[in-house]
Amino acid sequence: MAFNLMSAFRNDLGGEFLSMTPDLVHRHFLRNVQGKVKLHGDYVRVDVFGFEHQDAVRPLLDNLQAKLLKNGLDPRIPWLNNHKICFRFM
Repeated sequence: MAFNLMSAFRNDLGGEFLSMTPDLVHRHFLRNVQGKVKLHGDYVRVDVFGFEHQDAVRPLLDNLQAKLLKNGLDPRIPWLNNHKICFRFM
């Protein structure tokens, strides 16, 4: 999921980012980001602190479950024991 998200983000950015691998885009934008991952019921909650580019990423991750369901996708993630994932920007 993360690889595909970064690839789509790279394409949306265009320019110099088009030739970067998703890993390089990740390094460019996510360096020095801090966070906390915690299990809450059937959700894995990812709290992200002090992310300078959150205004660009938040629209992609806010209401992720609803977006997945709208597109006919199961929001449960098999490699997370079928938990859903939720992002919060602090």
